[in-house]
Amino acid sequence: MHTFRHTPRHLVALVLTSALLLTAGACSQEAEPEPEASTQTVDDTITVQGTADEAPTLTYEKPYPYSEPTTEVIWKGEGTPVEADQPILLQVYAEDGDTGEVVRDDHVSVPAAYMVTEEEIGGQLYEALVGQNTGSRVRLVSHKDKQTLITVVDIVSVTAAGEAREAEEGQPQVTYGDHGAPTITIPKDTTAPTELHVQQLRTGRRKQVQANAQVVLQVHAVAWSTGEVFETTWGDGKKPTTVTVGTDELIEGLDQTLVGVPVGSQLLIVVPPVLGFGAMEGNELAEETLVYVIDVLAASDARE
Repeated sequence: MHTFRHTPRHLVALVLTSALLLTAGACSQEAEPEPEASTQTVDDTITVQGTADEAPTLTYEKPYPYSEPTTEVIWKGEGTPVEADQPILLQVYAEDGDTGEVVRDDHVSVPAAYMVTEEEIGGQLYEALVGQNTGSRVRLVSHKDKQTLITVVDIVSVTAAGEAREAEEGQPQVTYGDHGAPTITIPKDTTAPTELHVQQLRTGRRKQVQANAQVVLQVHAVAWSTGEVFETTWGDGKKPTTVTVGTDELIEGLDQTLVGVPVGSQLLIVVPPVLGFGAMEGNELAEETLVYVIDVLAASDARE
C-alpha cells in the first residue's frame, strides 16, 4: 500500500504547510457516516450551513463584532471520543471575520494530521476537541494578531469506520490493540500467493478514491516470510500519512488497489514481489511478499 518506492522502510507524510490557525478554529470531515442534509446552527451572530462533505457557508455581520473567544458544537458525531496525546485528522475552514475572506479551506484537499496536544493545536482547539466524538463539527471564534478568525473544524477518525466484514480463511489474520492498531499474523505452513490478493476488512460508504487523488492512510505492513513489521503509521507519536495515488509514490500493488476504494474502508492487501519491490535491484524487500493493512481515511478529488 503506502510503501514508497524510494523509501521502503519509512513513511514520508505530506504535511500541509498552510498556516495552522488552529488557535482560531478548524474544519474537517470524517470517515464515518455524516449528516446528509444541510445542517445549520445560529448563536445569534453566526450561522453555519453545509454538510461534512463540503466547505461550510458562514453568515455573520462584517466586520464581526468580536468580544471574546467562543466555541460551539455544530453537530455531534457518533465516533469515539478524542483523546489527549493521540493523533487526529482535522479538516479546517477559516475566514477573516472582518472581511469574510477565506483564510484556509482544507475541503479542496484533505484533512491534516495532528497530535492532540496544546503545543501542536493550541489551547482553545485542544479544549474544544478533547472528549468530543469523531465525526463532530465545531465552530470557533478567536482573535490573534489583530485578526478575528471564524473557524469550522470537522473531526475525522484516524481509523476506518466502515462496516466490518468477515475475515477469509487461509489468509493473514488481523487483530487489534489500543486505539485500533492492527497486528498481522501470517498463517503457518502456507505458501505466499503469487498474485495480488485484496480483501475488505471494513467497507466504507463515502467517496471513492480516484486516480491522481490525495489520500490519507493508516498503514501497517509486514513481510510474509518473517512476519516482521517493516512499515507502520501506528504507535507513539505517529500519525496517518498522505500520498497521491497513481504518481509513482507507491508500489504498483498498492496503486492498483486503492483506486475505487470507498473512504472509510480497511483493506488487507497481499502483494507479491513483482508488484512490490521486485523490480528494485538490491532492495532488501525485492524478493519478499508484503502484507498490508490499510485504513482509507480521506480522499481529495482527482488532480489534473
